Order: sequence, then C-alpha cells, then structure tokens
Amino acid sequence: MVLGPVRAEILCFLPHHPTVSALAAHLRVRVSTATYHCGQLAEAGPLHRDRRGWEVRLLPTERGTALAELLAPVASGGLPGAG
Repeated sequence: MVLGPVRAEILCFLPHHPTVSALAAHLRVRVSTATYHCGQLAEAGPLHRDRRGWEVRLLPTERGTALAELLAPVASGGLPGAG
C-alpha cells in the first residue's frame, strides 16, 4: 500500500466513522475516487467497511488508528519528532 496525501487524510478522518459520501465531500473528491482509495486501504488492513443496507460506514482498524496517530502531526503541518 502506498500512502499518499489522500489516503493519509482518509485515515485521519476515520474516527468520525463517515459514510463514503461524507468522506468524499470532506476530501472534495468524487464518491468513486473515495471508494477506490477506501478499497485499497481496506485491502491493506487499516480500514474496515461496515455495510448496513445502502449505507457504508468507514471504520479504522487497530492498525488504521495507529497509522492515523503517526500521521496526525504531519496532517496538521508539523513534523514527527519536532518540537
């Protein structure tokens, strides 16, 4: 799995347990783009998709939570280990 800025932002947004459409709106991308990246993350392990009827909620796995914690300083403009 390659972790670029879109996938990093997805991981950092997962604690909100968004739907795919809410995530797409947050990222300002098409739903198909969000779906693609979520599929890649789900296959790699940091994301779990919880389908309930037509709605799909995105949830972090333990691995996803750990990655999001590592990425949080970078996502907010800081550097890991700086300070």
